[in-house]
Amino acid sequence: MLNLKQEILKVLEYAVWAPSAENNQPWLFRVGENELQIFFDPQRELLFEPHHMFTFLSIGALVKNIKIAALCLGLQVKVRYIFHDNLVAKLSFEPGDKRDHDLFPYIKTRVTNRKRYFSKPIADQILKKLSIQKDNIAVKIFQDKTIIRRIAYLVMRTEKIRFEIKSTHEELYHNLRFTKEEEERKRDGLYIKTLELGLLGELVLKILRYWEIQNIINKLRLNILLSIPSYLLIRSSPCVGILCSTQTDSMSYIRAGEVWQEVWLELARNNLYLHPFGAPPLFITALETGENSFNEGQQRSLGKIKEEFSALIGEGQKMVMIFRIGYAPPPSAKSLRRDLRVKV
Repeated sequence: MLNLKQEILKVLEYAVWAPSAENNQPWLFRVGENELQIFFDPQRELLFEPHHMFTFLSIGALVKNIKIAALCLGLQVKVRYIFHDNLVAKLSFEPGDKRDHDLFPYIKTRVTNRKRYFSKPIADQILKKLSIQKDNIAVKIFQDKTIIRRIAYLVMRTEKIRFEIKSTHEELYHNLRFTKEEEERKRDGLYIKTLELGLLGELVLKILRYWEIQNIINKLRLNILLSIPSYLLIRSSPCVGILCSTQTDSMSYIRAGEVWQEVWLELARNNLYLHPFGAPPLFITALETGENSFNEGQQRSLGKIKEEFSALIGEGQKMVMIFRIGYAPPPSAKSLRRDLRVKV
């Protein structure tokens, strides 16, 4: 007789390979005989995260993995969203027919690649498949070099602000893992080798972990130099995508997460890589909601950046994520995952 609880645990082994902000893995689980409850872990959210946007984006990607894995492992799954306290959803399972899914083999191999991408163009049929429109969620793909350069500039301007804020500086270093031993022990956060900085870049990053030094850089107005690598990486990429939503409620971010994961897995299936940039959507949303610690100058800058992005993605669209895509050598390292956090 099929042990559904054990089968659900097998599904979760695939589910947790969903992407999350700085690999914070903001989820907890409770497993019953035929039911799975998904909670978000507030202790693992970003310091300021309006509407829990990246947490629910990550959980949406997690649910997408669950749906794909359950199908391939011979389970039927029904999802009911709760959004009560920290409980996000309840999923019920029952035996079903095993079926193949084109994206299943790529759930565990999907990876962020922060290396410079080749200029090789991406086939139109692939880009067409990535240009998804589902309900109030859309993926917009840009190939025009002028537009890509402008997006690169706007990302650079936003990341400059990130280095100016002490709390976001502290959060970055809280989530960085500087040694392999630390990465293996904690199995979360960003291992420094995944950032593809090279030895000099890693040295600079280690020096700047002290806010006093970072603050001197900021006062000398040299912090823009720290954002130039992102500008160059985006500018040299053959395509840039923006994940959008017309709404900013919890369910919209869940839907966006499902679409986001579908795009990423489809890219992996075609031997393509993706590199996300979360600062612009996060900071612009924080500006709109007032959940931020921006000074007047930063608010003015973000207001202008918001206007330019709105002109790109269209009136009424809210930016959820920016990403570059392309062909590249394999990444130097891949982020790990924690053991399953199952509540009893």
